[in-house]
Amino acid sequence: MFFQFYFVVSDFMLIFAGRINIVSMTTMQLNAEMLRNMSIIAEDENLLKRATKYLRKLVAEKEADPTLLTKEEFFARVDKAEKEIAEGKGVTFTNKDDMNAWLNSL
Repeated sequence: MFFQFYFVVSDFMLIFAGRINIVSMTTMQLNAEMLRNMSIIAEDENLLKRATKYLRKLVAEKEADPTLLTKEEFFARVDKAEKEIAEGKGVTFTNKDDMNAWLNSL
C-alpha cells in the first residue's frame, strides 16, 4: 500500500495539505437545534441560568484559545499549504517510518 503525505511547516504550524471531509451539522442546523433545545427548557429559570452560565464559559474559552479556526480560516490554510507544495516547498514521504523520522527531527 502506498501512502503519500505532504506537510508544510508554516508559522510554527504543521499543516496537512489535503482535503478533509468534514461531516458535521451546518450552522443553520446547529442554531435550529440550539433554539429547539432552549424552547424545551424555557419555562425552567434554573435550567436557563445554567445554560447561560455554560454559554458564557464557552465564549470565554473561544476568546482565550488562539488556535481555534473557522471553517473558512482552516480551508484558507489548507489552500495555502497546497500552493506551497505545488511550488516544491513540501516534504513527501512514501512510508510512515520516514514521516516519523522527519517529525521526530523537528
